[in-house]
Amino acid sequence: MSELARMGIVVTRGFVQSATQLAGVTVASRERTELALTLAAPLALHASFSREGLGAKLVKVFRQELQTGDPVFDSLVYVSTATPEVTGALLDDGAVRRLIGRLIADGGALEVNGATMKVLVAGHHDDDPPEVVALVQALVG
Repeated sequence: MSELARMGIVVTRGFVQSATQLAGVTVASRERTELALTLAAPLALHASFSREGLGAKLVKVFRQELQTGDPVFDSLVYVSTATPEVTGALLDDGAVRRLIGRLIADGGALEVNGATMKVLVAGHHDDDPPEVVALVQALVG
C-alpha cells in the first residue's frame, strides 16, 4: 500500500510527455506525472501555485497576488487563491514554502481545492513521489 493510500488519500495518476522541436528535430523532451488526490477530509484551502512566468506577471496587472515576504519564494511561485487568509497562514510556515518552492522549481505545479489536490511533478513516478508525500503531510497535518 502506498504512503498516500495509508493516509486515506485516493490517488489517480497520469503521465504527460512534451517535446521541443527545432526544424522538425526533437531537441528536448520531458515527462511529468499528474496526480489527482482526493483527501479524506476537505481543507479550507483553495489555491494554486505555479511558476512565476510572463503570463503570471501580466495577470498581476489586473489582480493582486498573495506575497509571502520571502523574496526567493515570491519571485519563483505565483500564488492564486480564493482563501487568502488560510493560504497566507499556510505560507507563513517556511517548511511549507520550501516544499512548494522545490516542487515549482523542478517544473511542477500544485492546485488545492478543498478535498481535491492536483499535483504536477517532473519525471515519471509509478509510486508516490517523496516530495508529494511530504507536501501532503504538511497540508493535511
